[in-house]
Amino acid sequence: MKNSLAYYIVNLRKNFAVFCDDCLEKWHLTHGLVYFLLYIGKHPQCTPGNLAYGLRADTGHTARSIEKLLRLGYISKERSKEDMRAYFLSLTEQGKIAFYEVTALFAEWDQHVCEAIGEEKRQEVLKILDCILKTGDDYIGI
Repeated sequence: MKNSLAYYIVNLRKNFAVFCDDCLEKWHLTHGLVYFLLYIGKHPQCTPGNLAYGLRADTGHTARSIEKLLRLGYISKERSKEDMRAYFLSLTEQGKIAFYEVTALFAEWDQHVCEAIGEEKRQEVLKILDCILKTGDDYIGI
């Protein structure tokens, strides 16, 4: 079991979650909400449908996450001029600050967990993981 890729992924994810807890708590974000914030930050003016598809989340979960981010003041909704039923999501100024702080946290964690292997091996690992991700049928690219 220990030599399974799944074993390492699960343990790295748990390590990452613990590492991020203080920062996310400061922003009143959960581990789940972070990915919605990141997707909207990387895809400004996305629709809720784009968001749900991009994160492979169901529409109910997506709607609840959008509402939480709206209440926190991190995103805004803008109605489409062409279709009054549709709307677009973007980060607010406060959302942009949270987005940049969270993305910086990702980089900080990378450095923390990879300091023992050095930059060359870190790049090698990232290249291999990217290759693995892109060979799957259901690639999720945040």
